[in-house]
Amino acid sequence: MKLSLSPSMRLVQDLPLRVPSPGNLSMNSLSTEEMEELANEMVELAQNGHFNACIGSTHCRGNLMDSGLFVESAHRISHCARDHQPEYAIASDLRLQSRTGEVRERIERSLSVLRRPEQTKPQEIFSKRFLDEFDWITRNREAVVSYAVQYQREFLAEPYNPLLLRELNQRNLADVICCHDTTIGRLIKDLLIEFPDMTVREFAVLVPGVQLSGLKGRYVVGLLSRDSRYFDAAQGWKISDKEMARILRDEYQLDVQRRAVSNYRQWVDDHLLKRRRTSRDETETESE
Repeated sequence: MKLSLSPSMRLVQDLPLRVPSPGNLSMNSLSTEEMEELANEMVELAQNGHFNACIGSTHCRGNLMDSGLFVESAHRISHCARDHQPEYAIASDLRLQSRTGEVRERIERSLSVLRRPEQTKPQEIFSKRFLDEFDWITRNREAVVSYAVQYQREFLAEPYNPLLLRELNQRNLADVICCHDTTIGRLIKDLLIEFPDMTVREFAVLVPGVQLSGLKGRYVVGLLSRDSRYFDAAQGWKISDKEMARILRDEYQLDVQRRAVSNYRQWVDDHLLKRRRTSRDETETESE
């Protein structure tokens, strides 16, 4: 399988003793708005003479993007507590909508102040490298999200029913853009998506991986807790874990062990039944 290399990887693909720039790699997990913030911060640093300081440092290969300063800024921005905007919105026809083009234009305008009319300077090289990496990230991130959206189209029509989710993991997404699993992990880290019903959720919902069985199991046990044949608010559960496992297997095609069913039952009790009891008690108190 031929790998799809990011700009940072292409720079060193013929040099096995070297590794990709930490600066380039640090951008992979940033959202578009965070990359714009990083670009603006680098422009400010460059205007304050940090390019010259970087070039004279033994820890930099001649560009601010290769410096520890760049990596530290990227990591700090990535870990800042903030209210993120969804990276993409899924339309009713499952087409993706994003602000990537607008953000790129703003970044390009911001970086344009680093251009010089004379011989190419490190600042101009930085601008090109930054935009190349931005384009690679956004292009492949969109390809991965588009694939997952189409793959999970039945679930997106009813996004509160995990029984409609299909098996999908990061390895599958890595095959879509021919990259390593770890690259996918960085590209979709904390990625937010606006679903067709206007709710904002993590993209990871569409890539359940090994959690798929648990998601479905807890959902089904939650359904059973609403069925008077299996659960009574006063008496509790009327069936055993073994009987519940049989129902999951025969009626919902979920082949799970009795121990797993016990965990699902405990989760439902802690998260759903307790909430129902609290809500019922509050209603009774208000009526009195």
